[in-house]
Amino acid sequence: MDIANRNRYEGLCSRTIANTRYNDNEVLDVLGIYDDVEYLFTRLGWHDFMFTRRPTYPRLVREFLSSLRVEGILSDPHSPGGRGERWEPPAFLPNEFWYNLTRQASYDATHSKSSAIIKTYFRYLHRVLAHTLFGRGDSEGVVRCSELFVLWAMVNDFQIDTGSFFIRQFSKIANSESDVIVLGGFITLIALRADLSLQGYEEAQGRNKVDLATFQAMKMITRMGDQYHLLMPDPLPSIPLPDPACLTIQIRENWWLQAPSNDAEPDDRPTPPPPAPSHAARSSRGPRLDASTANTLQRILD
Repeated sequence: MDIANRNRYEGLCSRTIANTRYNDNEVLDVLGIYDDVEYLFTRLGWHDFMFTRRPTYPRLVREFLSSLRVEGILSDPHSPGGRGERWEPPAFLPNEFWYNLTRQASYDATHSKSSAIIKTYFRYLHRVLAHTLFGRGDSEGVVRCSELFVLWAMVNDFQIDTGSFFIRQFSKIANSESDVIVLGGFITLIALRADLSLQGYEEAQGRNKVDLATFQAMKMITRMGDQYHLLMPDPLPSIPLPDPACLTIQIRENWWLQAPSNDAEPDDRPTPPPPAPSHAARSSRGPRLDASTANTLQRILD
């Protein structure tokens, strides 16, 4: 380890490395949105990332982040899925998409909060992303523009260059002044795909799921008697859970908060998902990490 790497490693030693907290099946069942969340992550090709829990190894996280270098453009912006330095496409309009999610007129990347999002699956997805890829943990609930973009990509079936996107996020976390690092589970995935031995590495302790207590603390759900209720933005009433007819994206009317105008071009509208498969078969569904992405991530370790 050279001096620069050692200094970065020692700097990372002063930061807390907490378990990556993944989807909790109990929460998805209580909310009645398992198939919706699974479908939306699958649209991005992120099913395996988000539905398979892997342990966090603090020493591995420090070794990886202290040696990480990102130089130049990791992908050809003209290739399919490539984004180059500007990975947000011109079609992504934050104010317009935020209005579709919240009915609020404008979006502010420093103040707009996830509690304003009306659709349950988007509020849930934002919280899981904050606890995993975006490394924010128990934050104040503000929706950053990059997080809003990922939700937009899910709706519009926009294919993010996953390898480039993840590596840039790793680099951002490595150089952040934030105290807590929560994306160790993804680094474990890279190590496993690179056939690195993890013998001798100690696992982080603590919760590894975004559980019911998390959503109760953020006032997304509450328990009334023997039933959970979804708390909605004022002045909307709470919704007894689960309520598939009101919440699921399998019903066209639930896909958007307002109907598209009659003169809108059909191709401009996001396509609702097909009927979901059996809930019991869910564990076998979803794409694995593709070869090109695996190679991109593995090169970082060389």
